Amino acid sequence: MWRKTIQPAAVEFGLDLVSTTTGAHKQKVSYLTAFLAGCWNLRNDEEAPCDVTLIKAFSVHDYKCAESYWEDNYKVGTGIF
Repeated sequence: MWRKTIQPAAVEFGLDLVSTTTGAHKQKVSYLTAFLAGCWNLRNDEEAPCDVTLIKAFSVHDYKCAESYWEDNYKVGTGIF
């Protein structure tokens, strides 16, 4: 769906692409890495190539109130992202 519909539409209309939404939970990180790897593996597909370099931002959606959660998972240089 991404490489055949979303990516071509963004390119056609000059829009910046934002990744599928993710978070720090292990399953969410696994999904995002699988998505990026899958896209990368199809970068040379003749019918509909996928281009990870067109993704300009990563969408993160998380519900947590504890400051330590955000520092543990999102602090620059120490967290998952």
